[in-house]
Amino acid sequence: MNIQKLDEDLFVAPQIKVQDIAVLKALGISSIIVARPERETPDQPPIEQIKKAADAMGIVVDQIPILPNQITDEQTAAFSKHLNKQEGSILAYCRSGKRACILWALHSASQGRSVDDILDATQSVGHELSALRPRLESLATDPIV
Repeated sequence: MNIQKLDEDLFVAPQIKVQDIAVLKALGISSIIVARPERETPDQPPIEQIKKAADAMGIVVDQIPILPNQITDEQTAAFSKHLNKQEGSILAYCRSGKRACILWALHSASQGRSVDDILDATQSVGHELSALRPRLESLATDPIV
């Protein structure tokens, strides 16, 4: 499992496995955001298996099913709502971690974080999102959340 710290309380990762839930609990993760639709790829564990294992460990799981390159303002708002209601550390994941990073970037821009800081943070965890700059700058002046 490859977990990267993106922000004070937010971590991103590529697809996790059911057996990773115990490790996430030990790392202090209190909630998980799944940024993948169900059955996106054959090797993806069903969300119900992830939820069942997480629930047994006291970890909250929300799913925001996102198709690649199709993140909407409504999905960003749902991500922001999850971040605002949860206490503790959160793991957001998708197939590679990129959609999770994009959700965080859009949320962060709408909260007034510097676009340069956002792009530096996503780059530091392996996701180059400079093509997203115009949308991030737009959110900085006209937030959706």
